[in-house]
Amino acid sequence: MGAAALRHSQPWESVGRTVTGHLLYGNTVSCHPGKLTIHSGDTGMRIEIAAPRSVQWGAVDIVARAVSLFFSACDPALWSKAPCSGVRIDIAPGEHPVTDLPYWSTHLAGRHTSAGRLFAKMSAVSSPYPDSRGFARCVLREHLLLTPQHRDPSWPVLHELGHILFFYCIPREDWRPGGLLDRLYWKRLIHEEAYPSRYAAQNPQEYQAEAVAIYLLARSGSRWIMEHDEPLAAYLAKLFPERRIAHAHAALTGRLVA
Repeated sequence: MGAAALRHSQPWESVGRTVTGHLLYGNTVSCHPGKLTIHSGDTGMRIEIAAPRSVQWGAVDIVARAVSLFFSACDPALWSKAPCSGVRIDIAPGEHPVTDLPYWSTHLAGRHTSAGRLFAKMSAVSSPYPDSRGFARCVLREHLLLTPQHRDPSWPVLHELGHILFFYCIPREDWRPGGLLDRLYWKRLIHEEAYPSRYAAQNPQEYQAEAVAIYLLARSGSRWIMEHDEPLAAYLAKLFPERRIAHAHAALTGRLVA
């Protein structure tokens, strides 16, 4: 099926109905053209997935699947005191710069990351600051979702949600410079120990976000963390109880949209 046919073959309302069958813990879905909203029953969070009309429904499906897995697996107590009222995930069409979208253009156009990379060149970005409605924000390119570099296309979405989790729900003293998670990263670097993925070796924040994606998606990945990075495994087990991970995977067998 060609890209144009695929793009229009499933209305947003159909995606919303299908997503509903895969949600746990009292989650509900509302859907309108251009925006799908998941209301997380036990965390109380509202998660919006927004995209221009040109974005393929398959990309929305991937993001919705990752959101369902993440919030179903996460300990709901983490969000009870989070300084945000919800999470909004934007999808930039095709390979367009993420800064083509209005919110991201206003805040990131022409700016660089702390590592010197131009935000417009990045495939995904998460913000540590809530928007005017109090929503945590992240954005991913559609191309990143539909041509995944990982075995599971949900990986980059879970990675960005991992950033949001640490920005908003984890005590700052744990992940800021000198904190527990920061020290775990530098310990591995100093002793030339392996990281759970190549990208995790870039800096402490990527180490944390990659660990979340690996821990939730790949049982072999979580076993690797348990065997090679016990302090990190113990920390992640508090964030994502094993029972909730198992239930989330059981509900999300296969793709949300056939």
